[in-house]
Amino acid sequence: MADRGDLLQAQQRVIKGDCAPGLAATRIAEALVSGHVLAIISTDYRARDVCAALTGAAPEAEVIFFPPSDALPGDVQPPTPANTGLRLAALRRMRQAFAQTGRMRVAVVTTAEAASELLPDPKTFDKPLPVFEVGDVLDASAFRKTITMLGYFEDDRVDEPAEFAIRGKVIDIFPAGQATPVRIELSEGEIIRIREFNSVSQRGGEELDAIELGSAAEPELPAKPRTVFDYAPGAAVVLDTGAADERAKYMALAADAKELLRGQATPHTRKLVMKPVWDAALRGRQKVSLPTDADQRVVRLAATPNPVRAMTAEIALAFKEKSRVVIAGSGHDLRFIKKRLGKTLATSARAIKRWTDAAKGARSSVMLLEMPIGSGWQEPGRLVISASDVLGANAGLAAAAPEAHSQLLEIGDICAGDVVIHEDHGIAVVIGLASSGRDAGSVKDDAIELEYAGGAKRLIPVEEADRIWRYGADRDAVSLDGLDGVSWRKRRLVIDRAMAEAAKDLTQQAKDNSKRRAVKIDPDAAAYKEFVAGFPFSETPDQNRAILAVKKDLASGRPMDRLVIGDVGYGKTEVAMRAAALAALAGKQVVIAAPTTVLVRQHVESFRQRFERVGIKVASLSRLSDAAERKRVKAGLANGSISIVVGTGAVAAKDVTYANLALVVIDEE
Repeated sequence: MADRGDLLQAQQRVIKGDCAPGLAATRIAEALVSGHVLAIISTDYRARDVCAALTGAAPEAEVIFFPPSDALPGDVQPPTPANTGLRLAALRRMRQAFAQTGRMRVAVVTTAEAASELLPDPKTFDKPLPVFEVGDVLDASAFRKTITMLGYFEDDRVDEPAEFAIRGKVIDIFPAGQATPVRIELSEGEIIRIREFNSVSQRGGEELDAIELGSAAEPELPAKPRTVFDYAPGAAVVLDTGAADERAKYMALAADAKELLRGQATPHTRKLVMKPVWDAALRGRQKVSLPTDADQRVVRLAATPNPVRAMTAEIALAFKEKSRVVIAGSGHDLRFIKKRLGKTLATSARAIKRWTDAAKGARSSVMLLEMPIGSGWQEPGRLVISASDVLGANAGLAAAAPEAHSQLLEIGDICAGDVVIHEDHGIAVVIGLASSGRDAGSVKDDAIELEYAGGAKRLIPVEEADRIWRYGADRDAVSLDGLDGVSWRKRRLVIDRAMAEAAKDLTQQAKDNSKRRAVKIDPDAAAYKEFVAGFPFSETPDQNRAILAVKKDLASGRPMDRLVIGDVGYGKTEVAMRAAALAALAGKQVVIAAPTTVLVRQHVESFRQRFERVGIKVASLSRLSDAAERKRVKAGLANGSISIVVGTGAVAAKDVTYANLALVVIDEE
């Protein structure tokens, strides 16, 4: 049987909540003054918030985030390459950071789950990673062999970490542990160009001199596995209030998985740090405990009728108590806030570079710190205000990215050998740039040479490049059109007919839907505003459009059927959360359906964290739910006490009934 001592201890303790992520970050920043820090935070999303705030609170420190695995104990599937790459990259950074002499302060931020897993020997990361530079000679077959051993796999389209594609003189690869894919261009076997590119639009990005390829394959554990404590020798350990409870839950989940598998380990079973090893690792460390939620007064201003006026009142009260005031947020938001402080306060407000400078400020004074936090707090002698909390959904909008519709195609995004479609002439292959003979020696002389069926060539002036689109297929997978345009006209005819039929069907569906009626969802405005204030980032213009469209649909009294499309990390989950909040705060029930238990687990954590501030109950249903849990959740859905349920196909089982279901969100991944 697995050791459940941690779980029993957790059950016997009086449960206390975690403090605000920003407050946790400031305590870690204070601990960094004395030495390096290993911070074990309760949950993944909270750890990321702490990391973001700590980067602003201690800008001189090296902040390293070590994420948990996205594979559950007992899962037959391994962790995703993206997750594996990030974890291995973090371990390598930790090994290098703590091996340097005279190094800057290092803060490792991780979760209770990640810290509970056994790890490879730190010496594993002493071996350098493969690096490719502009000017290097690159053999495609040797390159393929090298990166395959690192856990990469070949695909037609490179849009996920650890994928690569070799197409003649162009190699696309998505380095594990990185956020952006990279395109390598060759000429006679030599690397002539390396640059980042957008996997959706295929537009080129930053030019690079070299690329380092991190591993996407987890190393084998040695006979004597190590822990995260071994990667941060001598570092003080900062323990989140809820870290012990989260570790206990994770250990219990592993024990349940082991029982379900009848003790048979899968190839990807997570090997965990048992209680004796955990206790021994903590015993020799200086420990710093973070405050609890009882040690602070959370300051939330976004839900008030006038957040700026509420902020001014909070500052006035703090000045009466001779407290220091720190306003924290992005540089743009701080400039916006400063203009609304009033002439006297704005004149005296001064910017500080790091959190520890706040203790040196005069009492009854305002300090401005670039540190992103979602909510403020008050503690003895100090008031901290979140700029984004004051600005609400308008935080950062002026600094948001330009409209996506204004993007223009660049010639550099189409490479020799690419299959393309010309608006007038059809499918062809790019040969390269050639002289058009129109105005020798000038830019107007350049033309794009296209090859059509039978080897026929056509020159397209570069100023007409906006009529060419890259086609998502290899040359062998398509039939090129003829130069006479007959085959392309036939294709266009078929396409036009299909589009007309589709338009007809969609028009009829829209007509039918317009006659149907649904309940109007219009929650309390203050409650919804309070929920929105929990979003620690600035909405992108596209996010705002999607959120407003969904909000309008839900309040229209007609059924809503919308598809939200976006790449990984583009903010689709926040759109779903806003829709769920609108329904749940209006007294309705919401189903969040996901294809895998891993996604269910991720969504449950993030939804519970966000909806806790507005008192909405979130539950889960999947194969990992035990009999007692399933019975409790089904009863709560039937009587309406549970507002949001996240699960796999179990949410649609015949024995699951809902008291007032109004919204279904399907994560198609």
